[in-house]
Amino acid sequence: MEKVLKSEVVVIGGGVIGSSIAYYLSKQGVSVILLEKRGICLGTSGACDGLCFVQTKKPGIISKLALESFKEFEKLSKSLPHPIYYQRKGGLVLIENEFERKIMEEFVSRQREHGIDIRLIDLEEAKKYCPLISDDLAGATYSPLDGQVDPIHLNIAFLEGIRMFGNEVIFRSEVEKIVVENKSIKEVKTKNGLRVKTDIVVNAAGVESPLIGKMVGINIPVKPKRGQLLVTEKLPPLIKVPILNAKYICVKLNPEVLKDMDEKMKRMGVGLVVEQTEAGTILIGSTREYVGFNKNVTFDGMKLMARNLLRYLPKLGTFNIIRAFAGLRPSTPDGYPILGPTKKIEGFIVATGHEGDGIALSPITGKLISEIIIRGKSSIPIDLFSPDRFN
Repeated sequence: MEKVLKSEVVVIGGGVIGSSIAYYLSKQGVSVILLEKRGICLGTSGACDGLCFVQTKKPGIISKLALESFKEFEKLSKSLPHPIYYQRKGGLVLIENEFERKIMEEFVSRQREHGIDIRLIDLEEAKKYCPLISDDLAGATYSPLDGQVDPIHLNIAFLEGIRMFGNEVIFRSEVEKIVVENKSIKEVKTKNGLRVKTDIVVNAAGVESPLIGKMVGINIPVKPKRGQLLVTEKLPPLIKVPILNAKYICVKLNPEVLKDMDEKMKRMGVGLVVEQTEAGTILIGSTREYVGFNKNVTFDGMKLMARNLLRYLPKLGTFNIIRAFAGLRPSTPDGYPILGPTKKIEGFIVATGHEGDGIALSPITGKLISEIIIRGKSSIPIDLFSPDRFN
């Protein structure tokens, strides 16, 4: 049976990006309907880690957005109607050898020039933050700005916040058509018979955002990138700060870092992610694989992540892995998110392509996109991320 509704804004996608945007709009008194194809946390936001790092971001606009996002996290911790378990406890990036250390010296220098609080530290100091790390490492970088949040609780909190302000979240409602007349948004239709009259649509559909773009003739070159992760049994507090390794940063600055890397590790993009959750489990990852929409966990992936972990934190080898899972990250050709309106269709706004930064940048994304909708411009210019750069 057909049902007709009306709303100032329709947000497509109920993950942390879409729900953040709908929350910030709702907070400003805008009428919003959020449409989610599946249910709560059944996409990318329910299958990822919760690391919120500044020190690994490219110096400039991305690191600035991260810093502003973390300020928003502090506010959200107090204002959202559900706990998000945000903690700014600092973060470590482990350096494997002297070659990586020299590359990271330059990277740290550039970060500090951009006002990022980050230090290159020796192994002895690194062990104060995490006594479990290997004696064979060449040191680490540390930033007190880094931390973590619970992605699932964050997503739930945003969704509850939308309802708290009187707006609707509609699950199991897949968009079938976006009606455009004279290059302006008029209506959104779903497969379950819902029609929503609106002038503004926000495409926050993550890895499926290209499908929504096609409905209005807009090219959105997002590709899914699979990330596999492992979860340990519940353990006493062992990981004081979240941990990454420097290899992924170093590769971008000097590809020679990969010359001695195992071919399978290289092909699957295996990197180190370690964080202990509020529940006591330790999350270990991860891979970066272009395998289409395949979200299966693989034996090779699990084995290589475990092997990689033991190079950096060998003492974790005595604990049990209780499960593994994988999620898809929305990646773009240039590594930047796609944010903002398009000149081709009035009222069509895109917010996707964050890849592994979606959780960390969700608050600032919600805030800036809401500003564009309400005021016509954002407090931080994001023209660099315009969807029109691909069209």
